[in-house]
Amino acid sequence: MSHTVDLFVYPNCQLLDASGPWQVFASANALLGRRHYDLRLNAIEPGEVTTNGGMTLVATHALDADRSSGTSSDGTLLVAGGHGVHDLDDEVIRRLAERVVPASRVGSICTGAFALARTGLLDDRCVTTHWRQAERLAREFPKVHVAADALYRESGGIYTSAGVTAGMDLALALVA
Repeated sequence: MSHTVDLFVYPNCQLLDASGPWQVFASANALLGRRHYDLRLNAIEPGEVTTNGGMTLVATHALDADRSSGTSSDGTLLVAGGHGVHDLDDEVIRRLAERVVPASRVGSICTGAFALARTGLLDDRCVTTHWRQAERLAREFPKVHVAADALYRESGGIYTSAGVTAGMDLALALVA
């Protein structure tokens, strides 16, 4: 039985925050010799998403695809980081909040923590994000306890990571 891993990307996200964790799960599949992880790239709507480096990704699923199809996911939902996280509108955050409910594991890579914080999911949890954004996260979301020096954190079943390579470390921990 495979485990679904949904990775949410958006315009101006960090390419390596998406590709690094994705590759960890894909490599786990290769090492296992079977598809244990069913990888799905999610965006606000299916289609092209341009990252902050200018590379275009193609999302195959909408953020709320499970809800709209009447099914629920008991897999993993990860939110990529990047400067575009600060441009996500309230409707996208609402859809993200609805989407995280059925996921058994929810996490963020780098500044993806800002999106999860806006849903209220990080309230009263100890989390991390990129060190350059840790103070801003703590200031904008005073109910969130920010550990600026951690590579990744788990708090109440919610997973967050620091910068790019820490996202891969988090993915490795989730595989383990």
